[in-house]
Amino acid sequence: MNNILNKIAQMERNAAEIKGVELAKHEVELSIADDSKQLINKYYGLTDTINSKYSAISKEIRTLTDKIDEAVKLSDEMPKVINKYEQLAKEIGVNVDNIQELKDMKLAIKDVNQYKSLSTKLKAL
Repeated sequence: MNNILNKIAQMERNAAEIKGVELAKHEVELSIADDSKQLINKYYGLTDTINSKYSAISKEIRTLTDKIDEAVKLSDEMPKVINKYEQLAKEIGVNVDNIQELKDMKLAIKDVNQYKSLSTKLKAL
C-alpha cells in the first residue's frame, strides 16, 4: 500500500513538472509572439516613414529638374540674342564689353552645363 501511495505521489510530482514545463513553454511562446509583434510594428512604422519621405523627396526632385530644364531652354535662346546685341552694338558703335546683359548671358551659357549635369544625376535617382 505504501508503495502504491509512493507511486501516486511520484505521478503527481511528474504531472506537476510536466505542467510547469508546459506553462514555461507557453510563456516562451507568448514572449516570442510579443517580440515578433513589436519588431513588425517598428519595421512597418519605419517603412511608412521612409515611403512618405521618399514620396516628398521625389516630388521635390521632379520640381527641381523641371526648373533646371526650363533654365536650360532659356540658355539655349541666349546665343541668338547675343548675336543680335553684338550686331546692333557694332552698327551704333557701342563697345560690347560694356554691355552687362551680354556678359551675364555669356556666363549663363557657360554655367548651364553644370545644371544639365545635375539634372541628369537627379533624374537617375
